[in-house]
Amino acid sequence: MRQLEGQVAVVTGASRGVGQVIADALEARGLVVARVARSATPFTADVADPAAVDRLKTEIEAQLGPPTVVVNAAGIFGPIALIKDSDPTFAQVLGLVHRRVGVAKQLMTVANRIT
Repeated sequence: MRQLEGQVAVVTGASRGVGQVIADALEARGLVVARVARSATPFTADVADPAAVDRLKTEIEAQLGPPTVVVNAAGIFGPIALIKDSDPTFAQVLGLVHRRVGVAKQLMTVANRIT
């Protein structure tokens, strides 16, 4: 991982759980980590909102530089009713899962890594 030392990594869902563990591990290996979550992190954004991700990528690049690593570990946890079609939490979970690839591409585009 020496070739990644000093490079910028973006980790969503970094306030707890898998995202926090990944962010800690990347920092331990010398990467500069932009920790992203909906609250309680240096970079706050709801990654389900494309406009928020646009603001986030501008902020990260201005403060840390362009990202070379993106880990999208954001998720919504808690009980959800799988049977109810109208359950808004279930719709949020599906929406966030659907957005994962788009978020990573959106964050990396600022560094011209994906065209």
